[in-house]
Amino acid sequence: KMEFYGQLNLLKTGITFADAITTVSPEYAKEIQTEDFGESLQGVLRYRSESIWGILNGIDTNEWNPETDQNIAATYNVETVFEKKPLNKAALQRECHLPELPDVPLLGAVSRFDWQKGLDLVADIIPHFVESRGAQFVILGTGEADLERRFTELAARYPNNVAALIEFSAPLSHRVEAGLDIF
Repeated sequence: KMEFYGQLNLLKTGITFADAITTVSPEYAKEIQTEDFGESLQGVLRYRSESIWGILNGIDTNEWNPETDQNIAATYNVETVFEKKPLNKAALQRECHLPELPDVPLLGAVSRFDWQKGLDLVADIIPHFVESRGAQFVILGTGEADLERRFTELAARYPNNVAALIEFSAPLSHRVEAGLDIF
């Protein structure tokens, strides 16, 4: 049950002995059981097909609908996005104590602060974009202490350009996403 073409395969072992197997979507759960996407594990995956569950990644489109979201400063839709979204940007800049600069790019993230998410790379590039472009950043989340410290230090170093919101807040995450130019 652990052997794979004369070698040990720990992924096959995990698939064989797992109580349940999850993937990123129902479609992908089907695809990995085929020759094209099974990476030579399609046989064991087909054998375990009753235990494979595709859990769709994504958002709750009712909760995260900018047309009806009561957490944001100005609701909008595809027809009003260019008129209303800037109101969310200005409101977020005020809330984060950043200068209201409509023509300056506002970038950011809402995330668990974990190295595997690449937030160390985001922290690395912030000084470049602030110093060369005057860009603003809003980073919301909690997690690894070193990453929290790095973003807090960047906010202290660039108080007019970086807001480090070291907390978990669902309503605030809606305002951050609605206000950013680049997520």
